[in-house]
Amino acid sequence: MKTTNILLVLVITSFCFAANAAAQTDNKKIPAEVQAIVGTYTGAWTLYGINDKGEVIKQLAYTDVMKAENPTVAADRVYVSTVDAINFEGGKFPPANIPGKEGYLLNKDGSLGDYYLENSGRTIQFQKLDKDSHVYSTPAGGREFPLISDKFLSGVHVLVRTITFDHGIETHHVTRLTTVRWTGADGKEISKQFVSLQGQHKKSK
Repeated sequence: MKTTNILLVLVITSFCFAANAAAQTDNKKIPAEVQAIVGTYTGAWTLYGINDKGEVIKQLAYTDVMKAENPTVAADRVYVSTVDAINFEGGKFPPANIPGKEGYLLNKDGSLGDYYLENSGRTIQFQKLDKDSHVYSTPAGGREFPLISDKFLSGVHVLVRTITFDHGIETHHVTRLTTVRWTGADGKEISKQFVSLQGQHKKSK
């Protein structure tokens, strides 16, 4: 069950998605960029890890339907609320519904700042590369690599998301590159860089 919980956190915090007591939902004050997030997104994803030999292995695959709604303005951010309904391939884990928030932090002058997502008590801030591409990096923990957790030294995830409009359909392409370091049987450091998550979201409405 602990492994299941860890994988769920990894799954949701790997791609696009705090409230304040002063939050309000006056549509006239909601920026167009945030209104545009509202909708339903369907996705297909594959998560990869490494085994005790350092070989890349498929950990799991899943599909999801994420609904983004209720645009809200808070003192320091503007966001939509999300619920992601996940179904794992082969029934390996029970279905899950993960709540979250997604939107923009606000600059001091009230303009839109960095894109961010929030879920499971964790906030991730994106950096903008160009009009349609964002990136973020987060530490990777030893519990994410159970087959080498006792030898784990450090790790980092770097995720890139690019938005396209394939045949008029808004599509979010997501790839996460992971670098992990651990101690080999000879006591020397080993490292591996690999694609640990790949998938996409398509906005259906």
